[in-house]
Amino acid sequence: MPRLSRRIRFATLVAVVLLIAAPAEARRKKKDAAPPAPPAAVTEPAPAAPEIAPAPGAAAPAPETDFTEVVPAAAQADLAAASEQYRRGDYAGAMEALTRAETAGAKTGLLYYQMGFCQRMLNNPDANLDLKRRAAGYFGASIAAGTTEVDPYYYLAATYLQDLGDMAKGYEVAAKAVEARRSGKFNRDLPGDAYFRLGRLYGFSLQANQGALASPDPEVKAPVLQLAAEQVELYKLAVEKLESDPVANKVYLGLALNEVGSAARNAGDLAAATVAYGRASDLDPLQETPGYALNDMGREACVAGDYPAALAAWEAIRGPDEAKTAAQYGLRLVRRAVDYGVLPTQFEGKEIASLDQATLERGILAAAEALRAAAAEADPNAPTSEAPGEQQGTFLALLIAYMNQGLDVRGLVLQNQLVPLVFR
Repeated sequence: MPRLSRRIRFATLVAVVLLIAAPAEARRKKKDAAPPAPPAAVTEPAPAAPEIAPAPGAAAPAPETDFTEVVPAAAQADLAAASEQYRRGDYAGAMEALTRAETAGAKTGLLYYQMGFCQRMLNNPDANLDLKRRAAGYFGASIAAGTTEVDPYYYLAATYLQDLGDMAKGYEVAAKAVEARRSGKFNRDLPGDAYFRLGRLYGFSLQANQGALASPDPEVKAPVLQLAAEQVELYKLAVEKLESDPVANKVYLGLALNEVGSAARNAGDLAAATVAYGRASDLDPLQETPGYALNDMGREACVAGDYPAALAAWEAIRGPDEAKTAAQYGLRLVRRAVDYGVLPTQFEGKEIASLDQATLERGILAAAEALRAAAAEADPNAPTSEAPGEQQGTFLALLIAYMNQGLDVRGLVLQNQLVPLVFR
């Protein structure tokens, strides 16, 4: 249960950070799919959303009451241009094109949301807030009118939580999205990015209810655990859809794979977690989450003595460099341990796994000296210059124990010039 709680906190923290715009991955210069095709002009006005208070100290603008979304033909070219500039990270150019589209008569929640995000990236926070408030009105009206789309819920919740700081309203929107999904309001067959965004909305609801996990009452915990289980299924659906689409949002795919991997790891299914995290690492080697998760999983498997699982986790790491480098030491030591056979479990009459750092280091260095001496005396013409088995086994067992305790194997190896003994 504690691990689930950490997963919930992590997932929802990522949600708040990443869901600041469409696309969310703009900070990494990877852009979301283009905005949905503009709807035809609506003749009947949509229900008005609740009035949103202006920022403290700001002059109250005339309240906007008509949230009918309109996209005239005259705005189409500018919206298309803005979409391309938005993808490239040209937020100044995108802002100009979006402004021209608005002047031509375009009025949609996504238009104002993207304008706000451009202003945020251009370091105009006040303009961002004003535009996000306008966007919220349109998203709220769409929800009130009974929309069957996920996006209005997603962007409205993100606006409240990330930009406007109204946690209560953000959580309320997320709860409505959960209820809409459970009641069958959304389409049964959603695109991958919609499943991903719906998973994030579930994450918001999990954040709002995470206190229930500490309750001793199983009936209090049960609804939250069910929420978490449904969220995992949504991310699995997102992965399935996004992987089958050659032009899908790969950043969303990587994030969904991370969530699937985390859930599998929490459930104790290290094989499934390794597959999911490995695919995420393949997509983006510089993304830290899968690389460090795989490195930790490898060490956990190594501590448990499950060397095949440890090797599988470490071999799946593509980056970042720190995680990959740490994994290389584990890979080399465990591969050699597998080749060696049964390692000794005691040193100086004590269990190796129970030794403190100082004793481990003393034993490692003593075994290294014995290995060096044996190598110096070996006949270079012999079929092998392998050092005596006993010292070799002790050296490997102590180094692996050192690594299993989370100590700095790389630093020890480099400081004491043990690289030839480890990477031979």
